[in-house]
Amino acid sequence: MEKLKTKINFTNSIRNQFKISVLIGFFIFFILKFISPFNSNEFHSRHKTFYLLGFGLITTILYFFHSNIETLFYRKNKKNWTVKNEIFSLFIFFLISGTIIYLYNYIFINQYKYSFKSHCEYLIKRVFVFIPIVLPFLVFLRNYFGELNKEKLHNKYITIKGYNKKEKLKIKEDKLKYIKASENYIIIVFLNKEKEIKTIMFRSTLSNVHKQLPFLEKCHRSYLVNTKNIKEIKGNSQNAIILFKNHNAKIPLSKTFYKKILTIVNNNS
Repeated sequence: MEKLKTKINFTNSIRNQFKISVLIGFFIFFILKFISPFNSNEFHSRHKTFYLLGFGLITTILYFFHSNIETLFYRKNKKNWTVKNEIFSLFIFFLISGTIIYLYNYIFINQYKYSFKSHCEYLIKRVFVFIPIVLPFLVFLRNYFGELNKEKLHNKYITIKGYNKKEKLKIKEDKLKYIKASENYIIIVFLNKEKEIKTIMFRSTLSNVHKQLPFLEKCHRSYLVNTKNIKEIKGNSQNAIILFKNHNAKIPLSKTFYKKILTIVNNNS
């Protein structure tokens, strides 16, 4: 499940979205024209090339519009794009484009009447079977033209809210050190504007604040830690402690989370 939350490249540029749209449309046309899957070589018409080009053109238009909708979601989601988002988005694209292509093929080219049964059969026997051919090329293009959001940590503000209405703290993300649970309260440890360590107590729980700040990692049943501020991990998995940058505090690192936190810290260094 953690791999589904991994951030990946996103194509945020309209120009690059258009490039991908044209390339994937041409790829569809090339496959249908020269490889002839699904016995398309048995289709005879004076306008065959024109009809096959239509499949590519439809794909180009649909992908470009789909990319624009993706961008709206991407910006609404604070410019985070994960493996989970990628899988869901591509599934929707293939489902919608498969439906439009079915209508084009059955109604426009073959002049059949719409049938829900034939619609489903087309998706299963044509579109979903065609996905393994198109998907690797499409994923390559999205990764090649996309970019990973490298927004700097210190430029991002976060807001922590407690259960009481007046309990609200807005700070820069890199100023937050860790959060400790204390009965029905949480203790937030952070740097203020004068670079002094401050603590504030809210009525809340670790699970509640973790939903607000999913970038925090659990290092102990009573602690959430900002891994970007970890200076060093001392000890082994049996008695590990976490040391912080610009802060003398030490907090425990339990055996359960030792390997994960150590891996994150090593990757950050």
